[in-house]
Amino acid sequence: MRLKFTLCTFLLISVYSFSQELIWSESAKDTDFFNELNWKDTNTNNAPETGTIDPNKPINVNLKIENTNQLIIANGIISLGTGSLTLAKTSVKANAISGGKLIINSEGYLDLENENPLQDNIQIELNDGVGWVRTKKLDGDTINSNHINQIKINLQPAIHKDNLRLDNYYFGGTVIRSNDASTSPVSIFDATNLIGTATNLTTDIIYSGNNIPNNFNNKTTSFLLRKGFMITLAVEEDGTGKSKNYMAVEEDLSVNQLPNYLLNNISFIRIVPWNWTTKKGIGGNELGLHNGWFYRWNNNGESTLDTEYVPMSWGAGGANDDGDIALYQGKYKATNVLAFNESDNCNDQSGQYSNLCQTDVAVGFYKNLMKTGLRLVSPSGRENAPFGWLKEFHEKATAQDIRIDVIGVHWYDWGSNPQNSPNANPQTVFNRFKNYLQRVYDLYKLPIWITEFNANPNRTTSVNLEFMKLALPYLESLDYVERYAWFQPNSDVADYYDTNGNLTEVGNFYKNQISNPAIALNTYTADNNLDMYYTENPFQIENLLENGNFETGDLTGWDGSNLGILTNANANIYAGTTSGRILAQAGTIFQEVAIEASSTYDLSLYTKWFVSPTSPIEIQILNAVTDEKIASKMMTTATDWNLVELSFTVPENVSSIKFFVEKEASSPGWFIDNALLKKSSSSLSNSDFELESTLNVYPNPSKGLFTIKSNKPIQSYQVYDLQGRLIAHKKNINTLDVTLQLSNKAKGMYTLLIKDVQNHQSFRKLIIH
Repeated sequence: MRLKFTLCTFLLISVYSFSQELIWSESAKDTDFFNELNWKDTNTNNAPETGTIDPNKPINVNLKIENTNQLIIANGIISLGTGSLTLAKTSVKANAISGGKLIINSEGYLDLENENPLQDNIQIELNDGVGWVRTKKLDGDTINSNHINQIKINLQPAIHKDNLRLDNYYFGGTVIRSNDASTSPVSIFDATNLIGTATNLTTDIIYSGNNIPNNFNNKTTSFLLRKGFMITLAVEEDGTGKSKNYMAVEEDLSVNQLPNYLLNNISFIRIVPWNWTTKKGIGGNELGLHNGWFYRWNNNGESTLDTEYVPMSWGAGGANDDGDIALYQGKYKATNVLAFNESDNCNDQSGQYSNLCQTDVAVGFYKNLMKTGLRLVSPSGRENAPFGWLKEFHEKATAQDIRIDVIGVHWYDWGSNPQNSPNANPQTVFNRFKNYLQRVYDLYKLPIWITEFNANPNRTTSVNLEFMKLALPYLESLDYVERYAWFQPNSDVADYYDTNGNLTEVGNFYKNQISNPAIALNTYTADNNLDMYYTENPFQIENLLENGNFETGDLTGWDGSNLGILTNANANIYAGTTSGRILAQAGTIFQEVAIEASSTYDLSLYTKWFVSPTSPIEIQILNAVTDEKIASKMMTTATDWNLVELSFTVPENVSSIKFFVEKEASSPGWFIDNALLKKSSSSLSNSDFELESTLNVYPNPSKGLFTIKSNKPIQSYQVYDLQGRLIAHKKNINTLDVTLQLSNKAKGMYTLLIKDVQNHQSFRKLIIH
């Protein structure tokens, strides 16, 4: 009898222990995974005993966390022992996980921080593609070699690229998740604010026209995108026309209303898994450089377990039929497509074939790439292309509703005559590089990929190395530079490897440069060219200066002495194809303009000198009748392009003014481009008293950080520079307190348009000093 009683007691205890389940209750009101007060025993409805859930010790019970909004922190190793951990609609961060079984259901996320995150043969079940196990310091190659037999997808053995994805998490990390075709990371709605009728969409299906489920063709108004995915939306069934993509990088993205130009007009949708990569890349097949991505000047490469391959349509032949589009769509880990390689060159590279150097032809082939449903990088041209050929390409593409998400550039400092300066000062080369990038960004306000660059192969390895030491940290610091790839000349100058296959100083520095995320934001909804085009400009910019951009190719509208123009002159043109100038020695340039008395006007222009003069000169605004000075501003003596801005109020009884610049004898040549005179936004705008009286913007001036406070919820803001370009905006804010971060913008004056939830508006002038 005693033996029988003991055996029964043992069996009861064993059954109870095996069936014991603890669920997350948040009773302790903190986010500590190892605090037993946050757990509830489903059998007793009480918290478990102290010591049941400790870091680095076997837990031996089944744990379940569901439907939590806060990130749960486990400061230590979750050692499951003989137990399990199930996650759904929740996020947990731990050092590592050990033993037992981990079950990831829909929206279950586990981040592991240690270099050895998967310990003691932990078994992982991934039952939904919206969810992951993310190892911050364990690469995909190691997971595939050492841990794949520990992973099951919907109870089936994991097979990489079949039912399992191993996506890069920057350098050295991996996102482990299901590749199940039924994964539904997107819900679209036919009403604003994620209400109304909804339908769920799955990954890597091209939804087009009437095959968008539940009759949703031309009905999408708002959507929810789960983190770890990208969506592209377009109005034409083949992916062309007005379009935009959105990325949920680290957080879910809710878009409560599409932009007006897309609203209820979507006939193409594609969703792809996101791949987290760093800025630093390479061109070609070089190994061992700790790069996050690479491209090959072609479309036939493949991503590796630890690097992302970006396909390129090198020329027209990569974008001229449906087979090309299907090829790009099928690229594992591809989220971007690079367009043509130096198509601005009619005598070399892709521009010499199929008339691709003609912008109309290039735009036509580029349009086909929109059908991929991926982000699109513009053609990468020679270094002057952004201010001439690419500008024309961009304008024609925008006019035809063809999307450009990223500007691609090449830079070798050719404008400095490098053949005659093999030992150039690296700092001087770097300064030109910085100025160039800022000019490109100022012109397009889009992210930049630098797909080829160095200090020039005609210069010594030493110059290139010292330039690299200045350039790489700078590129890593720039928000608007998304990716870069040093060009290895393979000419015994600035090569990565020597003839014995060993890393050179250049190679070692490139390898050891720690690279930041290419996109570091939690969600990414940045404007493309179409967003900027279709965002209404409330100031209706009209340049009062005739031929202010000098693009007539002559001096129409201007008068003076010793004047000239330059066309296609590389560094001596700020934008477009032509700039104006006062030649060496004495000279003047002026233009008379009719204006309104007592009104305020804004003047902006870009200037530079051929060589530095002994003293600066000033821009003057004169009474056109009496030549009496109304306002003036001294210019710099810089030989790089500089933005000059001046605001002034016209005196009473003055109906015309004169823009006037004069320089003295024995002075060098002076250049002018993109001169704009417009009526100030403060004169053009009609602020609503209801918002104006409750609004405060401070500090102003500032170094770029502004606070906006209102007694009424702010719905949106837009910021314009004096050239009339939209440089920052945000919608659907609905708060009383907004931080406006413009620290990466140039010093000068900007105009802020604020609207509240009742559509009242107010205009403010911002000054960054």
